[in-house]
Amino acid sequence: GDVYKRQVYYFDLEGNFEDVNEKLVEFTGYSRDELLKLNFADFIVEEDLDRTRKNFKKAANGEAGQYEIRVKVKGGEEKEIRVTKFPKLSGDEVTGVFGILQDITREKIAKRRLERSEQRWQQLVEQNPQPVQIVQDGKIAFINQVGAEYYGASSSKELIGKAILDFTHPDFKDRLLERKELLE
Repeated sequence: GDVYKRQVYYFDLEGNFEDVNEKLVEFTGYSRDELLKLNFADFIVEEDLDRTRKNFKKAANGEAGQYEIRVKVKGGEEKEIRVTKFPKLSGDEVTGVFGILQDITREKIAKRRLERSEQRWQQLVEQNPQPVQIVQDGKIAFINQVGAEYYGASSSKELIGKAILDFTHPDFKDRLLERKELLE
């Protein structure tokens, strides 16, 4: 399944690599032999090291968990990863920590871009000197401050969810309904 597409590894209880799969070798840029001489702390970005140690300790104490951190691969490039850690058991005794790593760098970059894009759109609309509104199913789904004031409201919150026909002069209701049909 999906686990074979991921980077998989075992640590001893000190956090030294005991075994790694080919995907982890590809991801880190280190050879298998190089990895087996290293500790997880050699990869973690400074700000995330304490949190990683705490999560490692939990797994070494028998508690599985998932978290996101940044690591440095060979050559110094930073990547963002989601780690799932499990205790490695021999009978009832925890003998190490088993980990599955998922590279979420692209996912994180895309999320940040989307957030920036949404913020820019929000600023553009809020700072627009013209009323801007979005109507869905005949109700106001969004309206900027200028638009709210245009309707005589002090804030856009007062108008969200209200029917657009409630604000339409009776002489223009037919024209509004025709335009709605045309748009649909």
